[in-house]
Amino acid sequence: VKGLEKARQQARALQALQVQHSNLETRHEQESLSHQKTQQALQESQEHVARLGQQLAQVSSLRLGDDGSHTTLATEDTGEEFVAMVRQRVLELLQEHDPAKVDKLDALMKTFQGKESILLERMTQRYQKTNKSAEQNRKSNGSFNASFWRAAALVVLASVGLYKFFNGSRSASPPAGEVPPS
Repeated sequence: VKGLEKARQQARALQALQVQHSNLETRHEQESLSHQKTQQALQESQEHVARLGQQLAQVSSLRLGDDGSHTTLATEDTGEEFVAMVRQRVLELLQEHDPAKVDKLDALMKTFQGKESILLERMTQRYQKTNKSAEQNRKSNGSFNASFWRAAALVVLASVGLYKFFNGSRSASPPAGEVPPS
């Protein structure tokens, strides 16, 4: 009878261990899945930060001068969005100040291909000199300039914050070129 009772206790203990083992396996699978999701989110965030950095580099290659003209800070940007923005602005300037030359926009864009910011600067300078409301334009450009730099600063701060947040995790892989902490 004592042997039978001892066998029952051992069977209950074995069942308890099996339940505990099953629970641990389930927990491990959940944590592994969570880790994979976190790694994926980290990678997506790092890619997003990289894209934001590229966009910021493109946008920050232009700066509005005190007179509202565009001056280049970095090498010429040939991104499609930038070229489209320059084309639109030059079109607006021509429509407002010299409508007869609107049909020459394609030729202008071709002549200044790869040097679009120079075209924009020259057009802005030319037509602001003849514009009687240049002061009003300067004020609106200054407002854009301040808004742009505020937005750029927020992008940089967000990028740094995301990098620090995700880089603080030991499971996070460092950005390309960085050595992981020992």
